[in-house]
Amino acid sequence: MRVLITGHSSGFGYALSKMFMEKSHEVFGISRSPSDCSSKEMICDLSKIDNLEENLTSFLVDMGHVDYVFLNAGILGEIREVDKSDIDSLNKIMNVNFVSNKILIDTLIKNNTKPATVIAISSGAALAPKYGWFEYCVSKAAQKMLIESYAVENNDIKFYCLAPGIVKTAMQEKIKKVDSVLYPSVK
Repeated sequence: MRVLITGHSSGFGYALSKMFMEKSHEVFGISRSPSDCSSKEMICDLSKIDNLEENLTSFLVDMGHVDYVFLNAGILGEIREVDKSDIDSLNKIMNVNFVSNKILIDTLIKNNTKPATVIAISSGAALAPKYGWFEYCVSKAAQKMLIESYAVENNDIKFYCLAPGIVKTAMQEKIKKVDSVLYPSVK
C-alpha cells in the first residue's frame, strides 16, 4: 500500500508514518523537516505556496498510484482575540491548514495520481468558534468545507474529515502554556 502524509516528521503525522512503515507500506512524506519514517519525502514549508504545485508535480512523478492521503500538516498560530489577528499570520495559517491541501488534491487529480481515499485531519475547532482561536478555527472550518466539497464532486475518491480529539503533540504543549484565565477555551 502507498500512503502520502503531510506533516509526517512530527506529532500525529510521525505516528501515522511510523505505523505504516512498520507494516511495510510505502510512505511518502511532505514536511518542513526530514523524518526517519518515510520511503520518500519532500521537504517544504506549506505556508509558502508560490511553487508548491510545481514541486508537488516533481515529487509525484515516481509515485504512481496512492492508496491513502492524510492531510495532517497544520499549525495553530497564536491564541489571541480576532481583532488582534493580522493578515500575514492568517495567510500563513490558511496556506498550511487549507490552501496547500487544495493544491495537493488538485495536483494529484491533474497528474492522474488519484488516491483511493483522502483523510483530512480536522479538529473540533472546525465546528464552532473558540475564544482566541479565530485563525485556527477558520482555517479548519475551510478545510472541512473543502473536503466535503471534493466528496460531493468526486465519486471515485473517498473523502473524510477526521477529528482525532486531544493528541499529545507539540501543538498541545503550546496550548497548555497559554494562560487559561485569559483564554478559558484552552482548558
